[in-house]
Amino acid sequence: MKKKNIETVLKKKLIIKNILSAIEAKNNYLILGHKNPDDDCISSMVAFAILLIKFNKSVKLYLSNNIHEHYQYLLNICKYNSIEICFSDDFEKDIIDTIVICDTPKPSMIDAPASITSMFLRNDIVLIEIDHHIGGDSEYIGDEKYCLVTEASSACELIGMIGLELCKRKKILKAYNIMDPLSRNFVLSVLSGIIGDTKMGKYIKSKRENRFYQQFSARYNSILQKETMNESNFSDQNQVFRELRRLSQKEEFCFNFILSRKKFSQSIGYVVLDLTHI
Repeated sequence: MKKKNIETVLKKKLIIKNILSAIEAKNNYLILGHKNPDDDCISSMVAFAILLIKFNKSVKLYLSNNIHEHYQYLLNICKYNSIEICFSDDFEKDIIDTIVICDTPKPSMIDAPASITSMFLRNDIVLIEIDHHIGGDSEYIGDEKYCLVTEASSACELIGMIGLELCKRKKILKAYNIMDPLSRNFVLSVLSGIIGDTKMGKYIKSKRENRFYQQFSARYNSILQKETMNESNFSDQNQVFRELRRLSQKEEFCFNFILSRKKFSQSIGYVVLDLTHI
């Protein structure tokens, strides 16, 4: 079934309520994203994992390959919060009771082998889906009552909504002794996805998305600035964006190599490479 926008605020709040209820009830989580994960995918996986850790849940985050080095700070957040990162499917699958799929338009794009996706068929597993890809050839993956799939600037914006809703749930916060639902690492992860996917707001599709982007990015940027004490850490969204756009060592070497071979004629500039340079 093609994904479509959630029609009312009330229904969106109900789905967020269902997700928070599932987080309370379940204990062992596996988080998945899409193939060749980008800023929003990695950030949303990490942000949701941090949310789960606040509830003292066991969390595994699956990645099929090592990711770009400029995402390393996000993986460091996982290590700091005791979130296990799995680069293979060699883990105990029977104990998993909830799978969270982040920022993935359709089932064929899930970054996971058949040994993991076959778990979707288990009746004892809840499938939570967080995604902002609507229309086209999109297709739902999660269980209907747990699909927070709607128009947004990014998947991280939707996870940011869950975090803000959690702030209102005083009984839950007290029951799990959650003193800081919008902790610095959660905010940093959410902000990374929001500004990375939109390239600091340049690629916004509608006035509605722009309004929410401005509200969320401003609010989370303010929190990040207040919570950052160490000068060596990211303290605002501009620093985060520069890190996300930074070239890796290999990319920088390649870029400089190409620049070193540039030549100019009277009317054009050009670079010539032969097979020995590829």
